Amino acid sequence: MNIVSRIECIKGFKISTDESLCVMAGEQFFNSSSEETDWIGDEDSRFEGMVTAFTDAQLIDNFKYIGRKHLMH
Repeated sequence: MNIVSRIECIKGFKISTDESLCVMAGEQFFNSSSEETDWIGDEDSRFEGMVTAFTDAQLIDNFKYIGRKHLMH
């Protein structure tokens, strides 16, 4: 069993300036257990199961840490 970090978006933002994909406030993600920079959309998220990467600046400006999640892999 792996334990990974969970984060929640505190304010909406575009993932990159040339994409229309945006993350809305309240969206939750958990850290991939295999790759530190990958984040996976948590249950009940519009991004459920989707793997994405955020820059350090995006993480600092747009997310808050909300705890840990136990993965049964």
